[in-house]
Amino acid sequence: MLLSFEKPLRVFWVVLGTYLALMYLPFHITTVEFVATVYKTIIIILAGWGIYNYTSEHSLSLVKIISKIEDDDDSMLIPFVSKILQGVVLALILLAVLSEWIDISGFIAGLGLGGLAFALAAQDTIGNFFGGVIIITEKPFKKENGFKHQPSRVQLKI
Repeated sequence: MLLSFEKPLRVFWVVLGTYLALMYLPFHITTVEFVATVYKTIIIILAGWGIYNYTSEHSLSLVKIISKIEDDDDSMLIPFVSKILQGVVLALILLAVLSEWIDISGFIAGLGLGGLAFALAAQDTIGNFFGGVIIITEKPFKKENGFKHQPSRVQLKI
């Protein structure tokens, strides 16, 4: 977990130092609020960066969790789960950053209604998506490491 947060923590100490230095300067109250909002946004992005790294497909914790579910080494589930988690993390980071700058409660309510309309309109597509998820988790097919050419054995009769 520390390897996932290594680079974000390095940047965090620089950001913290500049924030503390700027807070001791004599600014107007509106400038102080703006600086605080900018630094809150940067902290959210840094935390999201670390969590995004933590959910990568090379993360040891994700590999351990998936290995408890499956036995083989050529699993297609690890990259699939990793991409879904990274997409969720990016969406949450975007929403958290937007909530720092604007009021997004109406936007979230609109997403709920829009999501319902989209789900009703795209039932076949969603069914195909879950069919793909089942194919990935049940593994009726095996992933091969390369093309293996078997020479054909032809016998000539004279």
